[in-house]
Amino acid sequence: MKHHPIQLVKVQIKELQIIVNNPVECEKDNLEAQISYRVGSNQFDSEEKILMAGFKCLINNENDNAPFSLVIELIGVFTVSDEFPEDKIEHFARYNAPIILMPYVRENVYSLAIRAGVDIYLPLVQVPTK
Repeated sequence: MKHHPIQLVKVQIKELQIIVNNPVECEKDNLEAQISYRVGSNQFDSEEKILMAGFKCLINNENDNAPFSLVIELIGVFTVSDEFPEDKIEHFARYNAPIILMPYVRENVYSLAIRAGVDIYLPLVQVPTK
């Protein structure tokens, strides 16, 4: 099987934060949460052939009365081979990289939340297709 010309080589954690305001409320089933995501990337380094894409998950970060708040921010480091068109790298960073990083975000949300006694799972998201 042929490898894709862009490969994830490292996942770096930039931020892991959870604040538990109400431990009793956090243990309830079907805990309500406001979830938002942010994505971004650096300028592609054409000499090093490195692309860094960020993915940030924020839960209840704008709700001061929430039983908890959580922030996970990861950076994916990708190598880009010469066969990948350079004019398509920004599209890859904006649309493909977050999909690749999502399982790492989900795992970090789950493991940080469970350690803090918060019963929360990220819902599955729909991936746009052509």
